[in-house]
Amino acid sequence: MINPIHLPHGLRTGLAAAAALLLVSVASQAQNTQGVTPATLPIPLPGASPLSPDKLRGSNPWNLPMTGQWRFALTHGQIVGGQFEPADNALWGLETSTSQSGHPAQDAFDGDSATRWCADSSSYPQWITADLRQTLHVTGITLAWETGDHKYRFKIDGSSDGKTWTTLADASTGPGVGDGPVAVGPADVRFVKLTVLSDGGGGWASLREIQIHVAGPNGDTIWKPTKMEADNTHVDDFAGLNFDDSHWNNLAVPSNWEIAGYSIPTYNSVDDTVGLYRRWVVVPKTFANRRVYWRFDGAMDGAEVYVNGTRAGYHESGFTAFDVDITDLVKPGVRNLFAVRVTKTTPSVDCETGDFQCLGGIYRETSLICVPRTNVSDITVRTPLSANYRDATFQADVVVHGTPGARVSLTGALLGVDGSRVPVSLTGSGNIDAQGSATVPLSAFVAAPRLWSAEKPNLYYSVFQLSVDGKPSERVEQRFGFREVEIKNNIVLWNGRAIKCEGTCRHDFWADKGFALTDKEWNQDLTMMKNANINAIRTSHYNHAARFLELCEEKGFYILDEVPFCWINEKNNDPAFAPALLARAADTLGRDKNRPCVLAWSLGNENGVGKNSQTVIDFVKNADPTRPAFISQGGYWGPKGQSFQDMHYPTPKDVDNYIKNDSGKLPAQFSEQPHIITTLVLPISGRKRWVKPGIRFGSHPPL
Repeated sequence: MINPIHLPHGLRTGLAAAAALLLVSVASQAQNTQGVTPATLPIPLPGASPLSPDKLRGSNPWNLPMTGQWRFALTHGQIVGGQFEPADNALWGLETSTSQSGHPAQDAFDGDSATRWCADSSSYPQWITADLRQTLHVTGITLAWETGDHKYRFKIDGSSDGKTWTTLADASTGPGVGDGPVAVGPADVRFVKLTVLSDGGGGWASLREIQIHVAGPNGDTIWKPTKMEADNTHVDDFAGLNFDDSHWNNLAVPSNWEIAGYSIPTYNSVDDTVGLYRRWVVVPKTFANRRVYWRFDGAMDGAEVYVNGTRAGYHESGFTAFDVDITDLVKPGVRNLFAVRVTKTTPSVDCETGDFQCLGGIYRETSLICVPRTNVSDITVRTPLSANYRDATFQADVVVHGTPGARVSLTGALLGVDGSRVPVSLTGSGNIDAQGSATVPLSAFVAAPRLWSAEKPNLYYSVFQLSVDGKPSERVEQRFGFREVEIKNNIVLWNGRAIKCEGTCRHDFWADKGFALTDKEWNQDLTMMKNANINAIRTSHYNHAARFLELCEEKGFYILDEVPFCWINEKNNDPAFAPALLARAADTLGRDKNRPCVLAWSLGNENGVGKNSQTVIDFVKNADPTRPAFISQGGYWGPKGQSFQDMHYPTPKDVDNYIKNDSGKLPAQFSEQPHIITTLVLPISGRKRWVKPGIRFGSHPPL
């Protein structure tokens, strides 16, 4: 029987026993809550014929897209112990684009010239906003910069609602302005925003004091912020049914809020920005008396999910997909309030930071999926080939969740993408156990199927009909390809043949889109890659959007699917951090395990080899023994169970040394050699290493 990757709750038990033991204690690490699972749930098939994945999501009464315009507001805070804590700035009624550690916004309003607010970098623009907490008549503003003899270009705007802004002072052109009073057009406003555009002296945006002059009953006074009590009983008010979001803005989902201008993008780090999302949606009447799940393909980083004012679950991992069970909270047939708080600073966010942009938001597809009370919750497909690599065995383990004691049966059919039916018989049955689950294995011999490879990406559909106590309940599909990857005599074989990978490391990112890409950008990237004879992609340094991998399996690319944890360093030796890594591995495998294009699991990037390396690879190899897996920059020296020795930026001398001393221990790959991935087919010697199938050294052409 295949080990299915289906996790009943956020502690992610039920996979490898060794991994499960490490998930018992999560007190020191914020983890995913009960009701949150990897995105393994199949979307019900509305008819008898299979649909391509994009059409299955797009034209389906059982899949309700949650993309579009949401009400949005930015605040600040962090997740501590699985709970949200607002930042000091928010308690003071102040917001900034960025703040350097030790120089918060409130220091610019404290009357002490020895303290200051300072941005966290030399980039511009930077801004600071004050919420006066009531509408006041602003008559003037005085500025004292950190470097008083510099000239700064800036704008000052005012607003009564935080949405519509009026310019109070404009020094955005000319030589700039130094210390002293700034003439403003008197205005009745609640919000005052200073946007610093440049420093003529080359310094950072940094202010010792900002004085906002307001009219009072006894003449002008200087406004001072006051700190609200940190009352966490009200932090969830934004998700309430009666909360007034009229002063919020609209933000598209999917998107990153930095790209929309709400905060400054961060690189190799995160700030304390937090996105608050609200949307009223009429849930179809047809969803009644069924189970409803809310799927997210990506939300950076910690996502607290609310339905009709109640917290439904929490997921912490910014690049991996997840499902939230909202069955008991949603009300079919009427308007429902959906809300999400997305926090960039979480206990395990180190996994999501590295040599790339770190942007917040709900930035990938999201939808509501409706299934019967007893339903297929997971499918795991494998296709071992015969000794002559001509025939195959189709194997599927189908997990059914439902009422304990129910009798479930499955029939299956295999079809080509052209609709042609494969002449096989697939049947199986079982009983739902006391925990509400049954795993039904199905298997059939398939004569001479068209095999999947990057050169010939032949795809098939398996369609399963579920019956419960003899009555038809649900029809689901799983797209797959017949393929087998092996390592024999240190040679990587795809369907029995050595392959040459001409590859690239790729980030799922465009400068003007952030991480919220569409078919347009993905197709453009993949077309250029095909034209450049690239046939392999490492999803550095995180697994990419589900739709991107769907296109890869259609167009023909080999994928090193990377579990997202990058440069975690000493945390790789801390057992308390293991649950965060295992959760990301389970999410990645759960979503992508059936994709024929996935050549190997890439377990993180340049984290060093630590105790957790062994834990993660044991987990992955147990969950999916059909694919290679490797630790970034690991090798034969550890951890055990690796399929490759992974080399980053090797020199020709390194390669010669590997061939001479280590080639009999593990095959090697160069997964990072300026933007090249290669799988070395070894052992070989001398000049032949440049021209044998599977050999290409990134810095040198073949001899």
